[in-house]
Amino acid sequence: MLLKAEFKPWAVVSIILLVLVNGYLINTIFIEYFHSAITIPFYIYSFIVAFTLTCLWLVFVELRTKILRIQISDKSISSTNYFGLGNSKTFTFDQIDGFKTSLLQSYSGSYEYFYILVGGNRVIKVSEFYHLNYIELKRQVSSCFKYLGKEDYKYSQEFKDLFV
Repeated sequence: MLLKAEFKPWAVVSIILLVLVNGYLINTIFIEYFHSAITIPFYIYSFIVAFTLTCLWLVFVELRTKILRIQISDKSISSTNYFGLGNSKTFTFDQIDGFKTSLLQSYSGSYEYFYILVGGNRVIKVSEFYHLNYIELKRQVSSCFKYLGKEDYKYSQEFKDLFV
């Protein structure tokens, strides 16, 4: 049986909007302001920095580590980052130690994650926030791998995972 992850529609739409807004801002700021005699106010510079940091976070954290295309077959699990357009990793079932779950509290609700562990390291993160068929993916993972428990969601651990 081959099970593939499906993305929630708003995840795709939000990335498209990010690209469009980014393009508009680059056009407005760099072409309009830098090619005119107008002095750019400090709040514009502040906005540019904040928006740039947000874009970097989305690209290097969310798209790379959480918005993954997952495929679970009879003997392996694979993940491809950047909506399935990036690097792919495949692990056979015998390589996998098990999985853990975590709950992320946010202002809009609570979202569960599960982490596939290989050699004690989180190698695949699957998020209820981004994946439409999260429950089905978790059910399949539960039937194939040992449940290693629940852990508290820690931003420090998320930061460490960026470098694994």
